[in-house]
Amino acid sequence: MLLHPLPPAENTQVSVQPLLTYPALEKNSNDLSVMSSKELRVLDAKILAFQNLTDVTSLHIGHCPNLVFLSFEGFRQLLNLRKMVIVSCGNLVSSCIVPGVSETWNATNYPAFPRLGHLKIESCGGIAGKWLTEMLPHMQSLEELDIEDCPQMKSISIHRPRQEVETGRLASQAVLPRLAQDEFGLYIPLNILSTLEKLHIRRCPGMQLYGSKEGYGGFTSLTELVITGCPMLLSSADERFSLPPSVPDLHIEFLPRRLQPYFPENTSIRFLLVHESPDLQYLNLHFCTALQELQIHNCRQLAVLEDMQYLSSLRILSIEMNPELSASWVRKCQEVEEGSSHARLLPPLLGKLSIRHLQDDLAPYLLAHLPFLRSLVVLNSPNLIFLQLGCLATLKNLWIEDCRSLTSLQGSLSYLEVCFCDSQNLTSLQLGSLAALKDLTVYSCDWLTPLETLPSLGNLTDLAIYDCRSIAPLLELLSRQPEGFSIFPQLERLYVDDSSALATSFCKHLTSLRYLRITDSDVICFTDEQEKALQLLTSLQDLSFLGFLNLIDLPAVLHSLHSLKKLDVKGCPRISRLPEKGLPPSLELVAIERCSEELQEQCRMLTTGKLKVQIYNYG
Repeated sequence: MLLHPLPPAENTQVSVQPLLTYPALEKNSNDLSVMSSKELRVLDAKILAFQNLTDVTSLHIGHCPNLVFLSFEGFRQLLNLRKMVIVSCGNLVSSCIVPGVSETWNATNYPAFPRLGHLKIESCGGIAGKWLTEMLPHMQSLEELDIEDCPQMKSISIHRPRQEVETGRLASQAVLPRLAQDEFGLYIPLNILSTLEKLHIRRCPGMQLYGSKEGYGGFTSLTELVITGCPMLLSSADERFSLPPSVPDLHIEFLPRRLQPYFPENTSIRFLLVHESPDLQYLNLHFCTALQELQIHNCRQLAVLEDMQYLSSLRILSIEMNPELSASWVRKCQEVEEGSSHARLLPPLLGKLSIRHLQDDLAPYLLAHLPFLRSLVVLNSPNLIFLQLGCLATLKNLWIEDCRSLTSLQGSLSYLEVCFCDSQNLTSLQLGSLAALKDLTVYSCDWLTPLETLPSLGNLTDLAIYDCRSIAPLLELLSRQPEGFSIFPQLERLYVDDSSALATSFCKHLTSLRYLRITDSDVICFTDEQEKALQLLTSLQDLSFLGFLNLIDLPAVLHSLHSLKKLDVKGCPRISRLPEKGLPPSLELVAIERCSEELQEQCRMLTTGKLKVQIYNYG
């Protein structure tokens, strides 16, 4: 038996699974969810006791594909509702009038959503613009509007009707029919123009912009505009289309050939993301002097990026190059070097550069003009062979990924963090003196064997080597060092995925190592040499064995690690027991995760002194 409607009283916690025509209900504190009913058609007072939901601040309606009607009289009673999300309700159509139900959204001038601040409509293929047009005038405090994957919304207009401007009241029945004669058009009323701060429109492929020439400039409070997956929404705009001067964050795609007309002289944009614009050829950023971060991706025909040198506030640039843009940048850099041009290519105070498809001919010119660069990320540059970083005296972070042809990296720098990822052919690493280097990560660099600067890494504190066949040559190199010489005197943390790193020639240099994390899915047992090497780590405090899928026994010498305080064993299903000689008395914590029941049971019996045991078993 189920009493209708629910909940029976305000502040009641409710949890109901879907029953025939009744949806799943979850009410916890001030959040209410109405979900997962294929039969539900009308959400009214027969389903929900709206008078008992005045405490609800968040409402989620989802996965009710045949829902066609939301009760205006009911929603009027949700006086404290601040957020409403409607997802996958494909039959919520433009008209809210259902046979047998007389109420409509336009029957009164009193708002139904007086405090609603955030409205999101997603994957509702049946919702056309008219349905939302009828609801928006009731939202007097709306600050954020998200529209995603609603293909029946064919147009958006922010033209302000004369009657609205004069009276400032809710759009009445007399006004709306004239505005919304187009079933598929979305009209933004005056009350939304003055309150909306964030507007996100995604994946509405047929939506076009209609209305006044001021375009989005009519949104007087807008601070964030996101337009993605809407190829016609910008290309249909008038040439005088403009943005509100107050917008600091702009995400746009499918831009027309030229973008210059879209930026007014007094724009305050601080973050600009331009992507998925295959027709864009020309981008002028002259008036974006407040811009702090710029991202440009998947603009394959972009050939002219004008007036970048005027972006005095720009600190972060993420860009995907193409042959035309690279060639134009090389020409401009050459003009600067030859003295025929005094204009820099990029603003000199740029601090972080992330660049894809970097070419050999552009790299030396580009990096020579960035005297204050602190972070450099080079991605997906398969044709890059040589990279000279000697001019980047302030560089602190270097990340190189998927540069399969890179064979030489040179420069005398003082990095704090360095990472090499998917650079399989990197055979020459000549970075001069790296006296300040503290953090080095090498990932998927199979042939990194010379490592000519290793003897100078005196201040290295963190070293990670993953997916590399270079560990064995590295150990061979280290074994040639003079007796008593410590190549890593400051190294505190080591991360490796190859148990061969436990070699005497290597471990004898790790005099300051406190943390060791090691993984190896192939090894079955540790050799005598590896166990002896482990005993050399006399300062080790934290030891982790991760993902040893085939390992049968933990090292037998763990009891001799007198500084060890924490032992972590995760994802080692074949280990069934602790070492025969036990664990060191210094140990304070043992953490076991996804290991055998036998090992877990044995660890539960470790109740001596201050030792704590944590056991996790997921599934």
